[in-house]
Amino acid sequence: MKDRLTTARLDLRVFVPDDDQALHALFSDPKTHTIGSGPITDLTQTQTWIANRDAAFQRFGLAWYAVRLQGSESLIGNCGMLRGRKTSEQPEIGYEIAASQRGHGYATEAATAVVAECTREGLRTIWATVRPNNVPSIRIVESLDFILAFSDVDDKGPLLHYSKSLNA
Repeated sequence: MKDRLTTARLDLRVFVPDDDQALHALFSDPKTHTIGSGPITDLTQTQTWIANRDAAFQRFGLAWYAVRLQGSESLIGNCGMLRGRKTSEQPEIGYEIAASQRGHGYATEAATAVVAECTREGLRTIWATVRPNNVPSIRIVESLDFILAFSDVDDKGPLLHYSKSLNA
């Protein structure tokens, strides 16, 4: 995947270590970071997250992007691809927009750019995992033509697994 994508309103750039403070502001906000075990309180966890995403980019070519408005240095979110949790070799998309920036379509716009990049790269299938109560995220994946493939339950409750075929 490319290390930088642009849309009409957004600039997506692969995270670098200097993004740690800005990303940590998102990760430590309980209104924004509701995934996993919730807000991250330790900056070193955020730094490790960035290092892990860089390692995945170097090893597998899967990019995770810092999302900014065009012409701004302020981080409003993140979006990208990771190795699938249930789908092994087939990657999974994820996204997160600052609570203060939601409702403007930024997650959909960023995810659309990432899906287009996956198509350009020749990926065949991508996945999205969403909690059933995350209605906005369900709307995003369905608007991008992901199809509900199966559901299961983990230690935090029900999960919906959506798939999208590319380059068919």
